[in-house]
Amino acid sequence: MFILHQKEPHNLRAAVFDFDGTLSTLRCGWEAVMLSLMTDYLGPQAEAECKQYIDESTGIQTIHQMKWLCEKVMSGQNPKHAPPDPWFFKEEYNRRLMVGIDEKRRAIAKKPTLRQTYLIPGAENFLQLLQKNNIALFAASGTDETDVQAEAKLLGLAPYFQEIHGAQPRSELCGKEAVLRNLLKNSRIPPEQILICGDGKVEIRLGARQGCPTLGIASREEELSGAMDSAKKARLTEAGADAIAADFSELPALADWLGIKESIQ
Repeated sequence: MFILHQKEPHNLRAAVFDFDGTLSTLRCGWEAVMLSLMTDYLGPQAEAECKQYIDESTGIQTIHQMKWLCEKVMSGQNPKHAPPDPWFFKEEYNRRLMVGIDEKRRAIAKKPTLRQTYLIPGAENFLQLLQKNNIALFAASGTDETDVQAEAKLLGLAPYFQEIHGAQPRSELCGKEAVLRNLLKNSRIPPEQILICGDGKVEIRLGARQGCPTLGIASREEELSGAMDSAKKARLTEAGADAIAADFSELPALADWLGIKESIQ
């Protein structure tokens, strides 16, 4: 665990989590699916540009990534004659992505113990730790809300959260921003008492700008080895994370940084 800023959280009352890549690895590999979609419509010569955009846009709502793709396709020759509609690309991306995810969902439904395979190490213990310390938990994702809620339930994480939010059908409203802004506006909890935790720069940057303590998760999702992903670490550092961890396995260090009791018994 790396502490980048000496601004230590204290008296936490709420925590907002990103979901995919922060708590869950069910969608690990989405970048490859998106890259394949983009190069199918833009051609292999656009691969480097698409890779760079995907890396830079990690964490934003999918429809905004598809708007970028749609604009690129419409400004070119459009050999596949795709319609000038970003929702067309979003639906095609989701169709391709869900092929692999549905296989994982079915496997977990048949054998519930497999759920641990798709959790970031220490994630459930960390949620338990916060819950035991009376910290209200919220999940916010750029993934479609019905999907993130279903996956949280499948992985056994849904009971920890007071609310789970994601992207709305045919809407460009961002669940992450909405949850955080509603907390700040309606809960009367000061920003310094709301932890923001995620693996993308969107939620970390938003939290940092609002004055919330921010914890970046830089896991290597395909390995879950406990080692940090250097690219994620660089993104999270640039976004303004106060601390960065590879996962949640360093529970004593996390509890100490948060100023809360470590025991989850």
